[in-house]
Amino acid sequence: MRSSPISILVVEDNIDICLVLKSFFDIQTGVEFIGEAHNGIEAIEKIRALAPDVVIMDIVMPMFDGLSVLEYLRENPQEKRPVILLTSAGGQ
Repeated sequence: MRSSPISILVVEDNIDICLVLKSFFDIQTGVEFIGEAHNGIEAIEKIRALAPDVVIMDIVMPMFDGLSVLEYLRENPQEKRPVILLTSAGGQ
């Protein structure tokens, strides 16, 4: 059984969506919201610095999109690889 909470990083350029997800994860047990990023470059920096267990990431973002972030992480692996969930509000 896992003794520490699952750490979650949210990567989303829409601040309102970040706030909703943070509020949701803040009231859950067994998970810890550890941060957010608002573009692909910031996502890569925070994934490297925070080493989250899970990244919830929008596909469409400024600078690097979600797929470009995935490609970068594949080409530049780090010791701890997070589970990444891609999202899109394209169809709302």
